[in-house]
Amino acid sequence: MARTRHAAAAFSLARWLGPWASPGASPRDVRERRVLVEGTPSFDARLFSPPSTPVGALLLVPGLHFHGPGDPRFERFARVLAASGFVVFAPFLPAPMALRADPRTADDLVRAWRVFLDVPERPRDVQPGVFSISFGALPALLLAAREPVGGLVVFGGYADFAGTLRFAVTGDGHEAPDPLNLCAIFLNIVDAIPGAPADPSRLVAAWHRFATRTWGRPELRTPEMRFKEIAREIAAELPAEERELFLVGCRVEPGAEEIVAAALARLSERARALDADVERLSGIRAPVWLVHGAEDDVIPVEQLDILARRLPPGVLRGAFTTGLYGHTAHAGLGALLARGAGAVREARVMAGMLGAIVSAGTAPAE
Repeated sequence: MARTRHAAAAFSLARWLGPWASPGASPRDVRERRVLVEGTPSFDARLFSPPSTPVGALLLVPGLHFHGPGDPRFERFARVLAASGFVVFAPFLPAPMALRADPRTADDLVRAWRVFLDVPERPRDVQPGVFSISFGALPALLLAAREPVGGLVVFGGYADFAGTLRFAVTGDGHEAPDPLNLCAIFLNIVDAIPGAPADPSRLVAAWHRFATRTWGRPELRTPEMRFKEIAREIAAELPAEERELFLVGCRVEPGAEEIVAAALARLSERARALDADVERLSGIRAPVWLVHGAEDDVIPVEQLDILARRLPPGVLRGAFTTGLYGHTAHAGLGALLARGAGAVREARVMAGMLGAIVSAGTAPAE
């Protein structure tokens, strides 16, 4: 019976997440409510439940995004999981919503996990799993090192923080990185940038505002680079002495590579605190699956191999690279058909990815 229910969950996931699915379509027969995670700081979470008896449970860990689980793409994913039989818990973690990479986010995530364990909706015969996205990788990995999660899927994650930041600036030999993400890098390192103002709050707020107006709008990345118009509009509201640095951080003016290198040299200790290193991951006992887009323009695909080497022996169950899924979206059915013989490999990879989700969220309760 359990095997049949797991197969049905995988089939539903394939229906909604495969390249044939419309990214604008979302399941409607899902129940939803807000849950408060108390503490310092307190924050909300969204709980999504299936319309019938659940097959499993998953904690979703978002990356750096000002909407958190309220981002339409993230919300759709949560609803797809719920419609496929999973009780889903998605916390609004404060630091990631402020676009901050902060090792203390792992502590907030542990509190969210413990609240999730107590919600009446989750099935008691399974141990909830975890699915992390992008910069949510480190908090999720540290959670798995501290708590008995059922399984962990890391999508588009990283292991080396400084290397990931350098990629965001230079592309590191790949195609050009997403130009709209540089503002989040500068926001995180501004206190170590030579010549930055002693009080960088105006710059931080301006970069955050730039992100809210440009992220999720691929039309701004056309050859005309229309995002630059938005950057200059925001820059006009800053004091003259802060405008140039702001525009560099929006990839409007040159000089980002040198600035980030200088800041990282000053922030070596902080960068190490944001690494997924061998020692910090040594407590992981749950099975782990790693998934990464081959053409991810935010976090380079090489981070998958680095992370795989840093996991404790025996926990890695699968590592998948795919050409159909980027950092935030899938390429569509046309891209699959265009791959010819490669389409068979992609189909197998997708089956492995969906199987990983099901396995992570349906581990038997301890």
